[in-house]
Amino acid sequence: MNNPDSRPLDLLLEAVNAMFTRVRHGTSEHAAAQASSESAHYIAAFWPHVARLIADDPRALGLSLPITTDGARRSLKDVRRAPEVLAAAGDDRLALAIVAPLRMMTEVLNAATAAWASELRAGDCPLPFAVEAERYVSLRMLLPLREGPAGQVGANAPTLVMGGTTTALTLCWNLLWRLPQAWRELHGTVIDRGSLEQLWLATRELMFRIGSGSLTAFVALASGCAPNPQASLWPGMQELTLVRDGERHAWMMSAALFERVVEIVGRIHTAQQGHYVGCAALYARGTPLALAAAHADAVEDVRQAVIFAELLRWMTAVARAEYFPLFPPPR
Repeated sequence: MNNPDSRPLDLLLEAVNAMFTRVRHGTSEHAAAQASSESAHYIAAFWPHVARLIADDPRALGLSLPITTDGARRSLKDVRRAPEVLAAAGDDRLALAIVAPLRMMTEVLNAATAAWASELRAGDCPLPFAVEAERYVSLRMLLPLREGPAGQVGANAPTLVMGGTTTALTLCWNLLWRLPQAWRELHGTVIDRGSLEQLWLATRELMFRIGSGSLTAFVALASGCAPNPQASLWPGMQELTLVRDGERHAWMMSAALFERVVEIVGRIHTAQQGHYVGCAALYARGTPLALAAAHADAVEDVRQAVIFAELLRWMTAVARAEYFPLFPPPR
């Protein structure tokens, strides 16, 4: 039974967006739009490193990394055995099926970021080095206490890409972790594979809505669910529930989580400077990921794709290969 004091997540996102004025990406002289355009260029420059690592994975899922020159690789199987992963998952096999792919994907992104930072330091990237934190909402929120000169390549530029990317992927995997529990609480049954994928695809659309809105909503929701943002599983996810809304399901948040998120929104409202453009990865385009056709959705344009969509396509393909098969088939 859902708490009558719970609040629709959709309404919270709409309310936060209404607090700011939307600026169109790439069509305005507003500083926020200019910073968004430059962010998209940085993301596009970073993307080839991600695409290369995923293309090199024998399973075409981006779940391994080269670790020696003679071809040895670190794989998802190795990550599953890592003590920190086992400690995070405990005895829960479903939790392990969330934590291990998340950690592996993060390792791939970290490796891509390291290669990109080296490229920047070597001067091989045509983009300028300076990335001033105050011009980018991501950096204003993620680096409020960083000392030293603004625009250092080794810190600010990679953080502009990686800080939000890792948090977004962690939020997605945590929503996927929460879905079977929330289904059981609502329906009293174990969710089947087909229903789980259907609910995930609807939740994935919610991620596009979050990404296209104010980043304040995204940061506040993640912070409200995760007292420790470095954790793989966020305890606050237990305060999200499902309700049946006609033919669809919708996410609800407890009154306590709602209050935490509202408090966080208040604290970072000034940092947003009254405007929002949406996640720059929604405007950045790059090479589609070479993912296994058996698990990945098709790409409409094989020449280029929206990078935000590619990240979610990657995660969905991994979930189809590693997580969804743990649930019973549709009846």
